[in-house]
Amino acid sequence: MLAVTDSTNLRLNWGMWTITPRYWSSAARTAAVVAILVLVPLAAGVLPVLLGWVKPDRALSSAAPIAAASVATISLVLTAFSTMSGWARTKRAATIEAYHRWNSDTIEQRKTVARLIGDQALSPEQGRALVDRKPLPDVVLANGQQDQDLLAESIRSILNGLERIAVGCEMGVFDPTTLRQLGGTTVARCYVRWEEYVKHRRSAQNSEERFKNAFVALEDLVRMFQSHAAKAEGRQIDLEWIAARSRRR
Repeated sequence: MLAVTDSTNLRLNWGMWTITPRYWSSAARTAAVVAILVLVPLAAGVLPVLLGWVKPDRALSSAAPIAAASVATISLVLTAFSTMSGWARTKRAATIEAYHRWNSDTIEQRKTVARLIGDQALSPEQGRALVDRKPLPDVVLANGQQDQDLLAESIRSILNGLERIAVGCEMGVFDPTTLRQLGGTTVARCYVRWEEYVKHRRSAQNSEERFKNAFVALEDLVRMFQSHAAKAEGRQIDLEWIAARSRRR
């Protein structure tokens, strides 16, 4: 059963197998391109002979220029692939290093947040109170405003580190796929738990605390992670449905 979902996404569904070129690895895509470039000149030289359209010597002479062009193109493709693979490895290594640096640099801040408010998400009132330096509702802090200032500083430091990584992903310095696989859950959890702080930081009444573009790159990165998770869940549901249908047959 052949189903075309859009011009860039061709899926071949046969039983439980799903082949989607857009999800192929770089090596698989390169191999497919090379295979096409090899098959085209072969088809140009062999098919006319098999069909009796031209004589073998004439087919060979007409296919020779195509074969030469294909060889040159294959060389360019392989060179480009080698360069891109090296750049991709560099990006992945830089992403891993940046995430581990953030993870180690913010250990104390994350411990501080866990000690003061646990793992709970901030409510809108709590997010506003942290930004405006007003008493934090529904939370008892042993040292009062001192602990609250420490809490706000810790959250801000953690989010600042993630924002820098998100900007790196946005600029192409870091690889978001590597980051998602390495610590996507942690990154998303940090933002979601303290989202109310981010919202009120953008709309704070105090101009010194207000920053309209606070953590926008991080928000975009988290939304991308969440979208990928939703799509992955949808694909898993599709596969389970196909498997159930196959069993019924």
